[in-house]
Amino acid sequence: MESDIVNTLVENARRMKMCWLPIALCSVLTCAEGYSQVSRQWLSFWAGPRSMHEWPRSVGLDAQGNPVVIGVGGFSEGMLAVLLKFDPAGGLLRETPVSIAGYGAPRPLGTTYLSDGSSAFVGNATPWPGGDGSDRMLVVKFDSNGEVEWRWVHEAQGNEWHSQGEAIGVDSSGNLYAGGRIVDQEGPGAHHAVDAFLVKLGPTGQMLWRARFDGRDRLSDSIRRIVVDSDQGCLYTVGTAGVEGDPPGFNRTNDILILKYDLNGNLLWSRQWNGP
Repeated sequence: MESDIVNTLVENARRMKMCWLPIALCSVLTCAEGYSQVSRQWLSFWAGPRSMHEWPRSVGLDAQGNPVVIGVGGFSEGMLAVLLKFDPAGGLLRETPVSIAGYGAPRPLGTTYLSDGSSAFVGNATPWPGGDGSDRMLVVKFDSNGEVEWRWVHEAQGNEWHSQGEAIGVDSSGNLYAGGRIVDQEGPGAHHAVDAFLVKLGPTGQMLWRARFDGRDRLSDSIRRIVVDSDQGCLYTVGTAGVEGDPPGFNRTNDILILKYDLNGNLLWSRQWNGP
């Protein structure tokens, strides 16, 4: 109940449209009988050194029960991803901005909190300076103290142009699975091919394998969420698959797309669902 309330507060704050927004974290105490009353224990605000549009992506707990927030804040370099760790009384314990040489505006979209108190996010970073307007999938792993342990940025192969990360999961061995979409540049004025994209990263950030999935109508496909079943040696992803429209070659609607892979990157099955 308490974590649901805190997550609702964080999500509502993220959706607010303001030119300057500090990240707010609230601790609540619920009564024992039926959760019929809620009282606030403390409220803590955080704003980056450079007043910009801060926003949180998620909140979790480390092994000691300290709240950990992953989001974006304003720093001298511009907008950066940031990890904030608070003590149980609302005091700020750690502020860890994330910058990447050769890239600007790293931003988290999916997060996961591991049982050992460490955490990770997947998102995007933009090549800068001299970029071509595309993004690259980015994965950042933090240790249990909130320090950056490693960073991984997708390196384009062949015609690959743009990649975006949105979903992340972890198995019992500490391997991370990051999913999203990848875009091929087919040439000037040509329609881009957009596939669902999945990578497996080892505990130290090395890429173990990567997989692409092109849906039934070969249009715009993506992965939005990942669930890992370590006991069964498989994972499931859910996302969207573009459906052929009129004129042909451009998607007008989306199906729900579910994929099942084993943990070695082999596709076991795929399903597309469209409502009645």
